[in-house]
Amino acid sequence: MYLGRFRQGDTIVLPLNATDSAPNGVVLTRPPNVKVFDASGNLLLSGMVPAFDTLRSVALFEYRLQLGTAFPAGRYLAAFSYTASGSQFLKSVAFDVLPGGDPAGQIVSMYFLQRPHADILVQKTDAGKRYFKRAPYL
Repeated sequence: MYLGRFRQGDTIVLPLNATDSAPNGVVLTRPPNVKVFDASGNLLLSGMVPAFDTLRSVALFEYRLQLGTAFPAGRYLAAFSYTASGSQFLKSVAFDVLPGGDPAGQIVSMYFLQRPHADILVQKTDAGKRYFKRAPYL
């Protein structure tokens, strides 16, 4: 499955619907694993995928990935592996990272403060970080 195109700094969701060969949703005893590879096949990230909503569906999982400096422009593949009913399953999703963006995250809000000692620009990114810049040139 192709997820789309993103820029550095974006937070993307890597989804997984854990199914058996039927394809029916299955209950997993262990969380699935995810590995993210670049176009050359180099492993960039490995981790376990948390459940999305266990009260509504036991087969839905999602991994939130912040596209920082480890993800330059290019195509990437995320491979999920899990075991259900004694059988191994592998699913994959692909996405592209386009040139541009900011590895710290996209600015979603900004406020300009004028004070006697300095002008201050307050910025907040979609990753929840806040930046304070003194005497910015506007």
